[in-house]
Amino acid sequence: MAAWFGKSPEKRIEDAERFAAEERWPEAIDILEKALRAAPKDRGALRAEIERRIARYSESYLSVLEEGILRSVDEGNIEKAEELADIAVEFARDEEKKRALRELVRKAPETLSVRQEEPPPDSLSDELIDSLLHGYIEGLDAGEREEILKRPFGFQKAFVLWQEGNVEASRRAAEEYAARNARDAYGHLVLGFALAAGGRTDEAAGAFETAHALDSSLLQAALGLAAMERRRGNLPRAVALLNETVAKIRSEPGRHGERRREEAFLLDLQMLAEANEGERAEKLYRELREEGLLSEMLPVEARLAEARGDYEAAAAMWDRHLMARPGMGSITGHGARAAAAGPDDYEDAADFHRRRGTLKRALDLYERAALLVTERVYYSGEKIPASDLFRIKKKSALVLLEMGKRKEAERIAEELERARPVPPEASEIREALRENG
Repeated sequence: MAAWFGKSPEKRIEDAERFAAEERWPEAIDILEKALRAAPKDRGALRAEIERRIARYSESYLSVLEEGILRSVDEGNIEKAEELADIAVEFARDEEKKRALRELVRKAPETLSVRQEEPPPDSLSDELIDSLLHGYIEGLDAGEREEILKRPFGFQKAFVLWQEGNVEASRRAAEEYAARNARDAYGHLVLGFALAAGGRTDEAAGAFETAHALDSSLLQAALGLAAMERRRGNLPRAVALLNETVAKIRSEPGRHGERRREEAFLLDLQMLAEANEGERAEKLYRELREEGLLSEMLPVEARLAEARGDYEAAAAMWDRHLMARPGMGSITGHGARAAAAGPDDYEDAADFHRRRGTLKRALDLYERAALLVTERVYYSGEKIPASDLFRIKKKSALVLLEMGKRKEAERIAEELERARPVPPEASEIREALRENG
C-alpha cells in the first residue's frame, strides 16, 4: 500500500501539486486518478476539482511530448517520434487529440522513416575534452578526481567519451590507453565500463579482473567485477567479492568517499538478498546503520521485507521511495543520495511487483522507467546507453505475455527489430513469443 494511502483527497491533491511543480506529470496524474477513484461520489465539487487538475496536467504533459515528437521528426528519427506518440496517445483525453498526435508522425517525409540517428563522433577536440572532463568529475569524490586529473590525455579522452555515451569510441580509446599503460588499473577500469555498457560482459569482467588484480583497493573494479559476475549468473562469486570489499571498507571507513561506500554497501545487500541470505543481509544492514556508515535506504528496506515474506511492507517501501522528491535527503538509491526516484528505481520496483505477481503494477512501472530514460535523453541532452531502454522494453514485453497481451508484446519486438544494430532483446522476445505459442 502506498505511503500516502489513507490521506484525505485534499492532501493527495497537495502531493500531486508537488510533482507537478517539478514537471513530473505522469506521477502527478497517477496520484490524482487514484484520488478521484477514492473521492466520495457526494463530494461533487471536490471531484470536479480533481478532474480539472487531471485535464490541466495532461495538457501540460502532452505539450512536452508534442515538442519531442516534432523535434524527433525534424531530426529524422521517426522511430523515436512514434515512441513518444504512443506515450502521448495514452494520456490524450479524446479521440480527436489522439488522431492529431498520430498525424504529427504520419506527415513526416517517407524518406526519413528509415533514417537512423547518427552515432556521436569518434573524437572530440582537446579543448572540448578538457572542458567536458571538469564537468564530469565535479560530482566525484576528491580522491577519484585527483586520480583522473593526474593521468595522461588518452585516459581522460576514454573517460569523457564513456560519460558522453559514445561507448564504441570510448572502448577504442580505452583499449589504446590500456595497451600502452598495462600496469595502470584505472585504464582497465574505464575499459571495463565501456565494454559493460556495450553488453560485452565477458570482456568487461576480464578488464575489471585485471584492474582489481593491479589495485585491490580500487572499489570500482571490485564492484564492476561483481556486477559482471552477477550478469553471468555467478552470484556466489559476486557475493564473495562484495563481502570482501565491504569488510575492507568497514576496517578503514575514512579511506573511501561516502558515495562509493554507499554504492558498495547497497550492491552487497542487494546480492545477499538475491542469494536467499536475507537474515545475513538484514544483520549487515543494521550493523552498518549502527556504525554510522549508512543512512536509511528504502530500496534495501524493501528487499529485506520481501526476503522476510512481508510483501505488503515491501510494496509500501517501494512506493515511498518512488515518491522521493528534492529535499528528502535520507532517501537513497543505487549508491547515491537521490533527489528524486530515477529509471533504475522504477525498474527495480517493477521487478519486485513482477516477482509478486502484481503484473499490471509491474507493467506501469516498467513503462514509467522507459519514459524517464527517454525524457532524460531527449529533454536534458544526457546520453544513456540504448541497452538500458532495450532491457526495460524486453521486461515490459515479457510481462505483457504473462498478461495474455500477445499483440502488444509483438509490437515491442517489432520496435526493437527496427533499431540498428538490432539488440539481442528483440530475439529474446521472439523466443518467448514462440514458447508461448
